[in-house]
Amino acid sequence: MIQAGSAICSITPDFPAMMCGYPTSQVSTGVHDKLYASALYLACGGQEFIYVTSDLCYYSRTRSDRIVDAIAAATGVDKKHIILCAIHTHSGPMPSCNPYEESLGAEMYPEYMDQVMEKIAGIAKEAKETAFQAKIGYGTGYCGKEQGVGGNRHNPDYKADPSVSVLAVQDMDGTLRACLTNYALHPTVLHADNSLISADYVAYTRVAVNEKYPQAVFGFVQGCSGNQSTRFFRHGQTFEEAERIGRAIGGAVTDVLENMQFSADDVKIAFADLDFYPSQLREIPAHADAVANAEKAKREYDELIANNAPYSICRSAECTLIGANQLVKHAFEAEKYGKEAWLANGLPVRMRAVRVGDWAVFAVSAEMFVEIGLAIKEASPFKTTFVSTVSMGTTIGYICSDYAYDQYCYEPQSSMFCRGIAGEISEAAGKLLQSLA
Repeated sequence: MIQAGSAICSITPDFPAMMCGYPTSQVSTGVHDKLYASALYLACGGQEFIYVTSDLCYYSRTRSDRIVDAIAAATGVDKKHIILCAIHTHSGPMPSCNPYEESLGAEMYPEYMDQVMEKIAGIAKEAKETAFQAKIGYGTGYCGKEQGVGGNRHNPDYKADPSVSVLAVQDMDGTLRACLTNYALHPTVLHADNSLISADYVAYTRVAVNEKYPQAVFGFVQGCSGNQSTRFFRHGQTFEEAERIGRAIGGAVTDVLENMQFSADDVKIAFADLDFYPSQLREIPAHADAVANAEKAKREYDELIANNAPYSICRSAECTLIGANQLVKHAFEAEKYGKEAWLANGLPVRMRAVRVGDWAVFAVSAEMFVEIGLAIKEASPFKTTFVSTVSMGTTIGYICSDYAYDQYCYEPQSSMFCRGIAGEISEAAGKLLQSLA
């Protein structure tokens, strides 16, 4: 017999908070839409699983560990049977130190994060204590460039993942009680000049689902969006555009739900973990060399702006500058604290795979490029597979596809990982999922 439970709560800050996601993020001046955390509890055959999603940019590794410990203490569920993830909104409060200043610094808002931790432990406990006999279903829809939503932010003709994957729970009366959605798209419709707290397009995806299924607890799981955004497809960076995009994704979710087959049959729940160490890590340059590289990137960006270059070219150059400035920070920290201490802040790469019948999730503590996610889904033996990024804390920098190194894209500049990491991660993930089959 399948048991399931779900719960949701607001984690909206009630104070002016520095927002997180852009080097020039604002201090919030208000709230446009509430931020939420949601919990899904599943149990069958003596195994229990809790999945928590939250409308934050990410979690530090230390805070993630503390929250998972709190969930385990509140529910009695094994820590290795819990996944904690963030939607990666760039319009939420800073959940750690200011990563553009120092990765090893103290949390900016520890009292707020303590409140978030307490609330998440509370909804996890509620989800388990209110569990009911359930039916589960899963399926995949589509929402991509044809809908003017999103794709590859380096080149619109590069790889994208327009799949909208859904795990849903009904009670025995047929009422939809929970809906988890996995989609790969940076929540960066809103720009750095926005000063209102928001879950970005995800807020409107939630609204679109709840309009049709008001009793369903909605949770969003960020996919491999490291190189996925709305850059070439949006018509401005406004809340109206965030609503258009979010509702388009929400429409794909409800289409899947309307055609979903639910079953109350017992399912196998199984788990696998891996602390992954890549075969090689990048060399961090001397601080002076990193500064010189950042100054060069700044000159090139300023020249494009002065010459009124097209927006997409200017934005790419701005991202290159962001990466160069991040590398300056990393070089400074490596010299100040020692390379080993710096690396320990992001290694190992945490991996967790969970199987629930013919549905599975692969969770990883990093932002990854979409090509990796596509390879993982291709290798998965399960009918529907989520790839859950920004989960269980974060690593230092992106996990990038090889082309980003060849083309000197900005993401590898701020990453600790070398060319070839995509293949290593894909292979490890595939083996982890296969082990559950």
